[in-house]
Amino acid sequence: MRALVRAPAVEPRGSTVVVGSVAGDAHELGVQIVAALFELQGGRAIVLGAETPIEDLVQAVQHFQAD
Repeated sequence: MRALVRAPAVEPRGSTVVVGSVAGDAHELGVQIVAALFELQGGRAIVLGAETPIEDLVQAVQHFQAD
């Protein structure tokens, strides 16, 4: 998806988010779309992918100091 968007590379300057879907929810495409749109706006997206255990999401938010 990111390869299809012809936008200049932007150094992250905004908020950081952790993006993923919880275990039992396999919406990988939606996760990638949300992350790409966020990054196009200058944010930093940490993508954990689909079916991520909730504990991993919480740990990533803490580790990356996500907003």
